Amino acid sequence: MKNGNLIVDDQQRGNKWNFENITLSLRRPSAGGVALSVGEEGNNAWSLRVVIGPPANGVRSVDIRANKVSTTNILLALRMKDLTYSADLPLTGELKGELGRDGLPTYFRAN
Repeated sequence: MKNGNLIVDDQQRGNKWNFENITLSLRRPSAGGVALSVGEEGNNAWSLRVVIGPPANGVRSVDIRANKVSTTNILLALRMKDLTYSADLPLTGELKGELGRDGLPTYFRAN
């Protein structure tokens, strides 16, 4: 999806959010793994990219990059119950690591 509109209608809490100019991509590279990217274009631009690589000896690489992702949007996505506070800080950073054969992280580093 490119430059689409996303409406989140939380009927449980009676909240509704509109996101405009959303770009969403989910692909499966030919070598294996999965790549997901989502972001918003325009004045409030932000992006999040997650890439999980193909297995190499049972281990998968993980690369997560965030650029100006709003903590408000993260809390919305997590659907945290009984939230009595709000936070709107833009998060930017990178997290790289590996998932072992059992699916548990073997190591991660952040920038």
